[in-house]
Amino acid sequence: MIKRFEATEKLNILPVRGRKQVDKSSFEDVVTAAIYLSSQSPYGNASLSSTANEIDMPITMVRKVMRNILRYYPFTIQRVQQL
Repeated sequence: MIKRFEATEKLNILPVRGRKQVDKSSFEDVVTAAIYLSSQSPYGNASLSSTANEIDMPITMVRKVMRNILRYYPFTIQRVQQL
């Protein structure tokens, strides 16, 4: 291993622990599904479970994208009724 490091200056050890990163295609899928479902709903909102079922993705991944990347929380994903 030391000889290989001296020759290539890389260890080529992949990380084993930690969480997987969200790829861009799944991020775009979540956004388009949430927009589509909110436009189809009479109340103008989309639940995490319906979004996850629409794109066949685990609900935890959808929640992670909505909360950490888009900064959407359950109380901000719905439209407000006009006065």
